[in-house]
Amino acid sequence: MKQRKYKNSKERIKNRVCKWCENPLLNKKSTGCNECNSKYYHRYKNKPYMSNEKQKNYRKMVRTEVLIKYGNKCNCCGESRWEFLAIDHINGDGNKERIKRLGTNNAGCSSHMFYLKLRKEPKRDDLQVLCHNCNQSFGHYGYSPGCPSCKRKINSHF
Repeated sequence: MKQRKYKNSKERIKNRVCKWCENPLLNKKSTGCNECNSKYYHRYKNKPYMSNEKQKNYRKMVRTEVLIKYGNKCNCCGESRWEFLAIDHINGDGNKERIKRLGTNNAGCSSHMFYLKLRKEPKRDDLQVLCHNCNQSFGHYGYSPGCPSCKRKINSHF
């Protein structure tokens, strides 16, 4: 196997070289040279389901591992179907964490990265599992109808 010159991706990106063969890149937006990109494209062009399906299963596995780590059921109403569960910031500071980590407050672009981070690090006390209904209710009203005794000190929208 060929010994790599660059130890990490930051160094490789800075020097603008292909991530597979380490030849210089001509296209500023690409991470691979034309030859390597075409090899990758031809590998999956007749089987587009392969890469998408593998990615979907991997993301589901990571999310499931994190939900299990944090209790695998809603702390408010007890819902346990994984499709309805989400990780909630107890202090309501998820937006601040996203901006600090990614430089953006777009929740959709970072959810998988967030789950990867949670999987690697020890369990945090400022996070809990809530179902989407309870999570939305806490975000908008500061309480959840599923658990009237649970209240948060947040600035409610209403």
